[in-house]
Amino acid sequence: MCGVFRCTTDRGVEQRGRILMVDSRDTAYSDGVTDEARPPPAVGTPAGSGPTEAAALLGQILGGRYRVTSLIGSGGMGAVYRAEHMELQKTVALKVLNAEMAGHREAALRFEREAMVSARISHPHVVNATDSGRLPDGSLYLVLEYVAGRSLRDLLNAEGRLPPGRALAIGAQIADALGAAHKAEIVHRDLKPGNVMLLSQEGNPEFVKVLDFGLARVVGEPGPDGPLTRTGAIFGTPEYMSPEQARGETVDHRADLYALGVILYELLCGRPPFQSPELVAVLIKHIQEAPPPLPPDVPPQMAAYVLSLLDKLPDRRPADARQVAKALRRLAPPGVVFSTAPPRASMTTLDRGGVRHEAGTLPGLRGVLGRVEWGALARQSGSWLSAVLGALRSIGPGRWGAALVTWAPAGLRLPTFGLPGQRGRALGMLSVSLVGLVGALGLWSLWSPSDVPKELRERARQGESKAMVELAAVPAEDRTGPTALALATGYFSAGEMARGLDALTQALEADSDLGEHPDALRGVRRAVDDPSTRERALELAATHMGPPGADVLFDVWRSTVEKTPATRGARKWLDSEAVRATAPPALVVALEIREVKGCDAALELLPRMTKVGDDRSLLPLRRLQSSTGCGFLGLQDCYPCLRKDAALEEAIAAVAERPAPRFDAK
Repeated sequence: MCGVFRCTTDRGVEQRGRILMVDSRDTAYSDGVTDEARPPPAVGTPAGSGPTEAAALLGQILGGRYRVTSLIGSGGMGAVYRAEHMELQKTVALKVLNAEMAGHREAALRFEREAMVSARISHPHVVNATDSGRLPDGSLYLVLEYVAGRSLRDLLNAEGRLPPGRALAIGAQIADALGAAHKAEIVHRDLKPGNVMLLSQEGNPEFVKVLDFGLARVVGEPGPDGPLTRTGAIFGTPEYMSPEQARGETVDHRADLYALGVILYELLCGRPPFQSPELVAVLIKHIQEAPPPLPPDVPPQMAAYVLSLLDKLPDRRPADARQVAKALRRLAPPGVVFSTAPPRASMTTLDRGGVRHEAGTLPGLRGVLGRVEWGALARQSGSWLSAVLGALRSIGPGRWGAALVTWAPAGLRLPTFGLPGQRGRALGMLSVSLVGLVGALGLWSLWSPSDVPKELRERARQGESKAMVELAAVPAEDRTGPTALALATGYFSAGEMARGLDALTQALEADSDLGEHPDALRGVRRAVDDPSTRERALELAATHMGPPGADVLFDVWRSTVEKTPATRGARKWLDSEAVRATAPPALVVALEIREVKGCDAALELLPRMTKVGDDRSLLPLRRLQSSTGCGFLGLQDCYPCLRKDAALEEAIAAVAERPAPRFDAK
């Protein structure tokens, strides 16, 4: 069918056009558009909430606890306000979907979806939702973390292109946020500079917060009455759409990584790779055209990696946001300061109609509490209480009430047990201390760390059948990364490659750094030799195991002179820009020396070879020592420029002293 499509540019102006196989009914993209910028509504489109209607909520108390203090912005679907949580005295942001739009089934479903997915992600670089509800007039509201800063769009408008280090520092934080979303099986689908906020926090003047999950998709989860995403519907902002998104296909996390590539391109170049006054033309460019080269002052490896994120085929892009974040940090120039803030360990709840719903799960809570040193906390609480009682005895009963009250944390509401003044508050402080002590001791006994013993992991790692059975019996949600890796190693040793890859994937989800563990690398190398797991193992090495994974691919490729499915698959990944951009320098020169053409190109490569090469380059370098092989009957010297000094011999001597990584595949 051919229908009207609606989508937003990053500047917030809604535009309309016609395109094949799109959804003509979607109304989700007008959020945040001012009335001045909005085109005339189509026939049957409900009138929006202008500034007058939006201002009517100022000073009101929503949900019994949120006092609206100011209007941040308004549009056709509703408005965003600054508000104060009256009990906690905390500033929050309130997003309100007006009553007319709340009556529109799909708009209401999308609003509720944003509430759900925003609460499902807990990460420092994601703006979190803390509450939601419905107002008496039918309007829906969503309570969000309030962030004071400026958008990445505002930064680009003010400064244009950024230095490479600064661009990668911002991009790595966005990748961290995407990693948390993708781990929760959430695809953002509308990542763009306008949805990235920059604020000063934790010593970082450009601390990233990703927001607006209104178009997010939960992988494998339909809406209440069927999927919100229909085949053929185009969702997102054209300048930042992946090719598959522009075609209206169902997308996964790799579409977000494409959008991140567009953002990085814009940060390094000052403009997106594809632009046109016609939005349809932009979509076609994403589908068909290669992005223009980045400016020449962008380092080649950095440019290659950004372009790998913009590959037309999702399978050829980097596949894991956490690995992308690592790669961006590795590619940054020296001296760049990156944010490494760990995810918050707090649990988020949503309150609807007085019923509180935990956004996390019991295993997740156990994992959080299991990392707390409850014994130490209980001992500290006991020592603190003893110190309080000792201080009370030392200063005498006439002054103990005033002294204890001054130790109470600011803003803490204490029970007074009906006693007046400081005596009531002091007794309340003692009761709170005792409750805290008992609670800490109780939680210590209930939630103390329960990971399997290290000795059991070691036995399973060595393939002992009894230990493997015990380890496999541990519920998957209770396994730590090292436990899952030990199980994977045991499976690999027993020849159960598919199970080994399953357990290794779980280990990498728990801790992506385990992809560089020797046991993981050896296991994947073994799995490559099994035809049933070959392709999966090659992809895991290329996309989830960092620079050592590229070493595994090279090891597979050079394992035999014959062209086998394994060697062809490994070479395909080695030729990809994503792998080349993050491969170890020694591996990069080992590939380049095999691809070099001409004497001058070989001569130019020798200094790098001498500096970083290893024995993987030894054989091709020795071949360059031959003074014949070209011209009539192959009697002429192919590389005469290499004979003018000792550079070739020095390179050979240097690489011969550096052993390359080895992987026992048997």
